[in-house]
Amino acid sequence: RMFTYSLWYTVWAHYLSIERIVLWTLLAGLVAITAVASLALPHPSGPVLAVFITAMVDVGVIGAIPWAGFALNSLTVLFVVMAVGFVVDFNVHVIHGYLHAPNTNPVGDISSREERVRHALSTVGGSILLGGLSSFLGFCAMGFSSSDLFWRFFVMLITLVLLGMGHGLIFLPVLLTYIGPTNITF
Repeated sequence: RMFTYSLWYTVWAHYLSIERIVLWTLLAGLVAITAVASLALPHPSGPVLAVFITAMVDVGVIGAIPWAGFALNSLTVLFVVMAVGFVVDFNVHVIHGYLHAPNTNPVGDISSREERVRHALSTVGGSILLGGLSSFLGFCAMGFSSSDLFWRFFVMLITLVLLGMGHGLIFLPVLLTYIGPTNITF
């Protein structure tokens, strides 16, 4: 009995299962976020919001892959998985700041939510913005490279940081203003 073998067969086999690998890796990341956020955030809505925002950004990163002219491969899967870690950093701090804001309005109406969002953004918003901008500046050098690999890194990392910061500093505060928890007790 004989069979053929080539190193390229393993690459081709990888492409046959890459969608399943992405799905299971993202699901594992979202389960890990749920577990860790459940321990770190004192309100049940915290982990739900963290997973929701992370999933939204991951959908955006996956959507940016064909938009940028790239294919779903090992490199782009790396960025989809990296998005989980980056985005958690961008949004969990805002959620934590919101949940730990002093409750100045015991009624729990929209002004209380707005005050909590204002407190969260004033305490952690600047740090998140500076973290995103420093990441952006660190990636900019890759944008001037003639290497196709570095160009792909640049495009995907910039997409990841911009989507993560946009969701963490713009979308999440607006969402918390409308549906954030109001009666928070520890």
